[in-house]
Amino acid sequence: ADAARARGVARAPFVSCRVTQVYDTGACIYFYFGFIKRGLADPVRVFTEVEAAARDEILAHGGSLSHHHGIGKHRKQWMA
Repeated sequence: ADAARARGVARAPFVSCRVTQVYDTGACIYFYFGFIKRGLADPVRVFTEVEAAARDEILAHGGSLSHHHGIGKHRKQWMA
């Protein structure tokens, strides 16, 4: 919510998740988020930046970059 608010999103974003697979070493959790774009000059840019901030937090706390869908063009910036 802080990343969205910092970029001009007026109301709290919608955030949800679901667990799709459970393993001995952990689980695969899919996160979803959205926000009202009203008043944003470039909502796609805002979405991309908020998603990047969320992914940085997930990685900082031991989460993984991807599960079985691969990295692809949307996640390549996190590959070093």
